[in-house]
Amino acid sequence: MQQFRCLLTALCASLALAATPLWAAEADNGPALSRQGDLLALDALDQRLALPMPDWLAGNVDIEALRVAPETVYQAGEKEVTLLLYPRAESEAFWTTRVGARISVADDPNLKAYRDVLIIGYAQICRPELTAFFQLSQDRGEDLAPLGFACGGYIDRLNGYEGKGEVMVMRFVKTARGVGVVYQEWLGAGFDPADPAGWPVDPALVERRVTQFDTEITLALLD
Repeated sequence: MQQFRCLLTALCASLALAATPLWAAEADNGPALSRQGDLLALDALDQRLALPMPDWLAGNVDIEALRVAPETVYQAGEKEVTLLLYPRAESEAFWTTRVGARISVADDPNLKAYRDVLIIGYAQICRPELTAFFQLSQDRGEDLAPLGFACGGYIDRLNGYEGKGEVMVMRFVKTARGVGVVYQEWLGAGFDPADPAGWPVDPALVERRVTQFDTEITLALLD
């Protein structure tokens, strides 16, 4: 995967985190999920975030069963909602991959600033010499290309993740009312970010998800 090796670059992790996500409480009624063709849609905060189905789900997905499954974690607040989807029998305590989505309300959405804050936050949990971000295409003005993150080893004080690392792909989108982000993470043993052969996920799958994220993720205002 020479393309990945050429695009990987180290990011300095010494910057201070400029902002933190808004607090959110567990929602009593679960997420408002629906199927839109081959996509999964989350409705919240007067916006609809459409995203590819998790790659471990195949065929006709029972959306109602997915909505209330123990592997579906949903938190909601007045300004932000978050959704996490895990494969069957996985959870926050034990996972190898997961898909996440977040919708936030913002008076004057600045997508690049929102992305920068999250980049800094993720860089702070990874050892600087094992931190890398990559893109397979360039940003198109305010239309931001998917961003990849490879952490070959977490910082020592990250309890429960000693000796582990992750690969993630993210896509950021916005409306006049707010911003959204969709991401997928793959967790495994520590690795060299510059060598995709050692990643905890097949680089070919990462490329496929990047393509899907680039073409299928949208955020729109609800009527």
